[in-house]
Amino acid sequence: MRFRLVEPADLPACRSLLNPALRLGRRVLDRLPGIWRALAVCGTFSVIEDPIKPHPDCIMGFGASVFVSDRFVEGFVADRRSYLDAALYQRIIDGPSPVLSEAEIRAANSGDGLNLVVLSYGLRDHDLTNPVTQRVLQMGSTAFYALHAGYKIKTIVNEVFGQAAAHYMKAGGFHPQETTAPPAPGMVEHERPHLFALRREWVEPGAVDSLAALFFPAEPRIGFSPAEQRVLAHALLNRSDAEIAEHLGLSGDGIKKTWRRVYDRVSGRLPYLIADEHKPGAAGRSTEKRRHVLDYLRTHPEEVRPSRRPPTRT
Repeated sequence: MRFRLVEPADLPACRSLLNPALRLGRRVLDRLPGIWRALAVCGTFSVIEDPIKPHPDCIMGFGASVFVSDRFVEGFVADRRSYLDAALYQRIIDGPSPVLSEAEIRAANSGDGLNLVVLSYGLRDHDLTNPVTQRVLQMGSTAFYALHAGYKIKTIVNEVFGQAAAHYMKAGGFHPQETTAPPAPGMVEHERPHLFALRREWVEPGAVDSLAALFFPAEPRIGFSPAEQRVLAHALLNRSDAEIAEHLGLSGDGIKKTWRRVYDRVSGRLPYLIADEHKPGAAGRSTEKRRHVLDYLRTHPEEVRPSRRPPTRT
């Protein structure tokens, strides 16, 4: 199994994997691909795939998440509502959308922090006792951490269906939230919604837990520009320069110039990280510089997250 960012060609397959218990309604379902394309700009949308299978049969699951306003999160939880996805999609359609823009994400990530709504994942097989589904969920957890570590998160909200999925959330440290929605006539257990949340104040600072890094990220030390961060974020997903250029709408020369600025910035802030690669005659020095920079960023994801905070002094 592996994860990658979603591509437009994946969206029909992703929609087919949605849990029917979501109760999205025809109006939302018809507009969902367009909504997802818009959300992918300011959120994260990844697919879990089995690389030995052809597309789209290779897609075994997907996950999506967005940063939203304080008002939406606090209102939804305080009202003890159910069907989180349906409520969010309806707000997006009817407006005003609670999903934060890139500028709003940058401001919140530089201030008190961000609220993250985890939209219900899609699975090819929703039987959580299936070993294949368990591997998909494990890879989904890996993807979630890789795509969100380094952000300054203050609240995560998620909704799952059925006791088996609720147990999975509790094992991950999430807290169940009481809701008032009565069971619908004929509802079976695997369709029952369970709302969960995790707040910064519930997580111990310095805990040896991957979730702690989501709520208490380190301060950035280098200070990459937004354009540099976008290129680096894609490079961390093992995309080639050609793939990055195509995805971001840049030229090959534009990507090369961005890398040169990255190396100059790293040399100025962390002079010993790539110092040896500047020696005259160093073979493959550009490849080695890139490797050293990406190795550093994999353990310091805060460097590629939007922020107005000045870099800390080395």
